[in-house]
Amino acid sequence: MKAETLLYRINITAQCTTPKYKQLANAILTEIKTKRIHTGDILPSINVLSTHLHISRQTAEKAYRYLKSLRVILPIVGKGFIVHDAVGGKIRVAVVLNRLTTAKKTMYNTFEREMGDRAQIDLYIYHGDLATLRSMLINNATEYDYVAVFPGFRDPDNVMEDILRIIPAEKRIILGKYMAEMHDSFASIYENHEEDIVNALEQLTDKLRKYHTIKLIYPDFSDYPRSIIKGFYRYAQEQGFHHSLVESLQCEKIEKGTCYIQIAEEDLVELLDLIVTQGLKLRKDTGVISYNETPLKKYVMNGITTISADFDFLGSSVAKCIIDSVPLHLHVPFGVAVRHSI
Repeated sequence: MKAETLLYRINITAQCTTPKYKQLANAILTEIKTKRIHTGDILPSINVLSTHLHISRQTAEKAYRYLKSLRVILPIVGKGFIVHDAVGGKIRVAVVLNRLTTAKKTMYNTFEREMGDRAQIDLYIYHGDLATLRSMLINNATEYDYVAVFPGFRDPDNVMEDILRIIPAEKRIILGKYMAEMHDSFASIYENHEEDIVNALEQLTDKLRKYHTIKLIYPDFSDYPRSIIKGFYRYAQEQGFHHSLVESLQCEKIEKGTCYIQIAEEDLVELLDLIVTQGLKLRKDTGVISYNETPLKKYVMNGITTISADFDFLGSSVAKCIIDSVPLHLHVPFGVAVRHSI
């Protein structure tokens, strides 16, 4: 391979949010993946990269160190760097989350563990800012073999669909949110929030009968889908419970005979504090059901009952479809963990 041929195909730009060394490394990885560079090919020297691409030597050196850490290239005395493994290079995966919650961290950790040494995984978080997500995908999506996105549930579908189409369909994996118009995606592993909460509460009906009222704590700013509210109302009406929606605990008077279903993680501690402060007994006087399982909920106040999607299953399913290179479209199992709180 002639060094100058590679140089003409690499574009390093200051406008990209990706660091320059990563842009260079990604460009070389793309050359390898597309088989324009092969095992044994000699790469341009650091001086040549610096001169032709108008980057510092430090940037070129950092890019080569990064590629060396992936065992994609190796230094050879008297020759410089050569491509070491153009066939067995790691699968490059971007995981893009709207926010990093405890549940999503569980999913990510499971995915990372299942992928093991097979993959180079980069985590991006767009914090609900769709402009940031769009820019992130424009600048980075083509550099990965797969891009798995966990959209915000309350992001407008038409806007999100337009953004997600930046990712080539064969690389696109959609997590958490069911998006019918994105059926051409390589994989989608999603939740059905309305049916999930109805089915979970039906399993708890016998225990809930000790309470005359059930309340759903659903902060107005919550990123959770409003289909949860629809499912809650449906269940309560079908089972004949008095029921209501609580947008904030600040003005809530905790009463005997009420069971609370808490959605946002930050509300759980405040709710338990109110119960204790008002001298009520958890389970006997007031019940608590928490949305989304976390390890801590097994131990808080002798155990908090949870209703939750299986985020370990979500993470392992993403890994399996990538490792097997088999498209996958399925609903994430939703379960109940009965503990002391009801």
